[in-house]
Amino acid sequence: MRVMDVGLIVVGGLFTFCVGCGPDSSLTDLTSADAGVDVFDAVDGDDVGVNSLDSVEVVDAEVLVPKKLCERCDDDSECVDGSVCVSIDIPSLKECHRSCKTNEDCQGSECVGDDGRRYCNPDEPCYPRCQSPKPFLDIYTATCVECLENTNCLGDKYCGDDGTCTCPTKDCDSGTTQCDDCVCGACCQDADCDSPEVCWEHSCVDPEARCDNTCAGEGRICHIVGGVPDCVACLTDSDCPEGCTCTMDPLWVCSDNDGAICS
Repeated sequence: MRVMDVGLIVVGGLFTFCVGCGPDSSLTDLTSADAGVDVFDAVDGDDVGVNSLDSVEVVDAEVLVPKKLCERCDDDSECVDGSVCVSIDIPSLKECHRSCKTNEDCQGSECVGDDGRRYCNPDEPCYPRCQSPKPFLDIYTATCVECLENTNCLGDKYCGDDGTCTCPTKDCDSGTTQCDDCVCGACCQDADCDSPEVCWEHSCVDPEARCDNTCAGEGRICHIVGGVPDCVACLTDSDCPEGCTCTMDPLWVCSDNDGAICS
């Protein structure tokens, strides 16, 4: 692969490469002051004459500008001198990391890798490692988002430009509102209902109605366990006999100090 002096001339929106230009080139007198002609340095993008040239690699008429540290890359040849292209935790994402021989070369972080290819493993990654509820990395903004495409969203939601799963706007009937699941309902959460009613399937209902009113006859309480209505023995310690406490999630039963279930 040859390394040449390269200039980039923009004329009427078209790009022209000056390969092998030197001080004696007829192009060296062109500057941005020439009518209809803008001249930029190929690497730095400065608005200067092409007599201020840099040496860069030219492959199939493309100018390859070396990637800086922490910029995304595909292989070592794309990174600036003294750095290598390294895979990180995020699938299919690589970054340019500084090459090293010992930990002292890394100014506080660890020099890792094998003897033939060692690099500084930063204490803080170049990009955040994303977790729920924002499990996806937007590599263009280096931020964690809820979605990158529509298939990352549930139901009728689509992935908005800000990386948030969004409901299409609906014209809901009077007395209803659009909830987070995109459904128009009389309520979206328990706070929308008058106590002691709760919000169930977008309607305000008596808590026992969620279990078809079968729990009260058993001396039990209707509660949502794993997203499904179920009859449980307790919700708080006050629901248990004296000397017993409520185990809470996931069993919701009363037990004594020995762990035995209270009758």
